[in-house]
Amino acid sequence: QGLIDNGFLIIRDLIPRKIVDNAVRAINSKLVTDHSHQTLASGHEDSVTDLWNKTPLRSRVNELTGPLKQDPWPVKHAQIALVAPGSSCGKTPDEKHSNFVPWKGWENCWHIDGLADPHNAFTPKGEIHGFTALVGVLLSDVAEPLSGELVVYPGSHYNLARIYGREPANLTLMRKEGTKSLEIAKKEQQSEDSKRGRNSKWPTPVHFTGKAGDVVICNYLLAHNVAPNRSANIRYAVYFRVHSTLFPEGEFWKCFRPVAMANPWHDWSGLRDVSCPARQAGRHQKHCTCLEDIREEKRSCVGRVPHAKQQAPKKPNRNRINVATAISMFPNLASDSVEAIVIAHDGDADVVIGELLKINIS
Repeated sequence: QGLIDNGFLIIRDLIPRKIVDNAVRAINSKLVTDHSHQTLASGHEDSVTDLWNKTPLRSRVNELTGPLKQDPWPVKHAQIALVAPGSSCGKTPDEKHSNFVPWKGWENCWHIDGLADPHNAFTPKGEIHGFTALVGVLLSDVAEPLSGELVVYPGSHYNLARIYGREPANLTLMRKEGTKSLEIAKKEQQSEDSKRGRNSKWPTPVHFTGKAGDVVICNYLLAHNVAPNRSANIRYAVYFRVHSTLFPEGEFWKCFRPVAMANPWHDWSGLRDVSCPARQAGRHQKHCTCLEDIREEKRSCVGRVPHAKQQAPKKPNRNRINVATAISMFPNLASDSVEAIVIAHDGDADVVIGELLKINIS
């Protein structure tokens, strides 16, 4: 239940120390010749990917997410994330060294992955490269906060689903503007700083401190950050980004699933109470109406808001189209792109078909 409510789960002592040490040894050997100390890539099976391939980590994640695209083969890709002492801290007067004083307001510099950003060379504007779970493994002991550790914002996965996944205009903005679009959520967060506590939508962030071998499993939509590093040590960690088998064929790592943006747990079939009912019943995803149900529920709830400004009733739009129908009409287009357009235009058949025809012709 803690995973569902908070959006993350920490598992202590999951990775054997020997495998952790082998991974650190492999990373340190790269540091001698590679000056990119912040993020290195593991592009093949090695001591780093053994963290996933040769430990209980894969099975523990599967228990929560269900089948993954990465399951049939050994994983060959991982992010090696190193945070140097003094990272996200100010400088001495001569600008040569860190003063180890954290930047003011660093807590508001959170993000989610897979969005267009000047620091992300992999995601162009107009795309969202989503996934199901972010899985982090500590490779060094982090004894106290502000040591370069991962920082997560409990419950933020629901906030981002509410603000973006269930608001077609904001989701479109997220695709176009990337991380810049997160300012909508950050303004809400900052306005609620004085309400921190039980009634706040944005509770106090949690620092992932612990020992080498500890694991954190996060929902894709969970807001997260890297704390400043005031310690004397490099923070070593490795991250895996894994995808549900519900992602489309082909270059699935360049896609996102709008329904999982609206319900963060939709694709996590191990969480039976909150994931897709059609999938739990063994039915094909073409029978899934979760997104349409969420949209309809939102429209109904808006109508029940007390003291809401009364508006003239809209004429019923009988010319509507759902995601499954749109995909069947345009089988040569990527299903996630079709789904996003249906959502963005709230199923207005005339607009949706017009937009899809433009893409199809081009």
